[in-house]
Amino acid sequence: MSSAGKRLFIVFIICWVAADLLQAILMEVHSDEAYYRLYGLYPAWGYYDHPPMVGWAVWLSSLFFNGNLGIRFITVLTHAATLTATWAASGIRTPDRRQTLMFFITAASCFMFQGYGFLTTPDSYLLFFTALFLYSFKKFLEKEDWSATLLLALSMTGMLYSKYHGVLVILFTIISCPGLLTKKKAWAAAAMTCALMLPHLLWQATNGFPSLRYHLADRSTGFSFPDMLGYLPTQLVVFNPVTLLIFTYIIIKHRAADQFEKTCRWLVVGFIAFFMLATLKGHVEPHWTVAASIPLILTVFRHVSGSDRLQRLTCRLTVPTIALTIVARILFLTQSCPSTWASTGNMTNTHPWQKRRGLTYR
Repeated sequence: MSSAGKRLFIVFIICWVAADLLQAILMEVHSDEAYYRLYGLYPAWGYYDHPPMVGWAVWLSSLFFNGNLGIRFITVLTHAATLTATWAASGIRTPDRRQTLMFFITAASCFMFQGYGFLTTPDSYLLFFTALFLYSFKKFLEKEDWSATLLLALSMTGMLYSKYHGVLVILFTIISCPGLLTKKKAWAAAAMTCALMLPHLLWQATNGFPSLRYHLADRSTGFSFPDMLGYLPTQLVVFNPVTLLIFTYIIIKHRAADQFEKTCRWLVVGFIAFFMLATLKGHVEPHWTVAASIPLILTVFRHVSGSDRLQRLTCRLTVPTIALTIVARILFLTQSCPSTWASTGNMTNTHPWQKRRGLTYR
């Protein structure tokens, strides 16, 4: 990284973290975060509906702070690491100031990606380990050594301990690059991941596989035509319609430059298509696709950074949407957002996991 690009990168990271920290301190706790606070009170190898990473993070945050930061502190730090890992995965060795600026504009344009910089949910940690996975996958493609293999194993383990949707990242990576199945070190990374997942799998077996029953059966609401019709519009909110449009233009007009970019494209399209099909089974939450933000950012940034025309177009179209997200964040800080958005810190509905333990949180 050039000295000018490096200095600008550090400035943007500091500003981004400062904004997330301010939001984390002043914004009321969301009802979901109040629920994950319960995880932090009872550290374990698993929970009713999610793997344990978010519980461990809340527990660790509570060692340093009380109040809001007792839930969100590690999330803010992790998001800074997510940005850094995503930047590293881009592979640009000596960027200039313009490329650094375009990276942060592209990242900031993804609405939900911004949100998980201060909201503590399993998705916050899935984002980080997805970025780390793509970085390690890129290193593995360049050189199949044991350091890349170990990093692959750690990132895959982190994804699976964060959210079960991490399986989709691995699956679509294999589909996009089937040659991985012939590589011994790829199998070694898979074996290490399985070994590291044993504590969670044993917890599931001991407790009668509650997560499996919950996700495959209990939460299935059946097909709803409005849910299917509403799915794609909500994805525009997750990714930003402008950024998603630029991504669509890129994959139609340009062939993937290499295997890494091909995998990134597969991940974005695969996530959106998979959860579109999932609407046949029941309601799909918009943010379930948020892990695709990382490969989306990488794909758009790679092409935008190499094209003056795309840079001008991206700035003109995305900067106004970024301004809107800033306004939205201010509304959350001032509690001026609609009450239906549930940023209240109260659990209005008792979750099944709470019922099993007889817990409420207010």
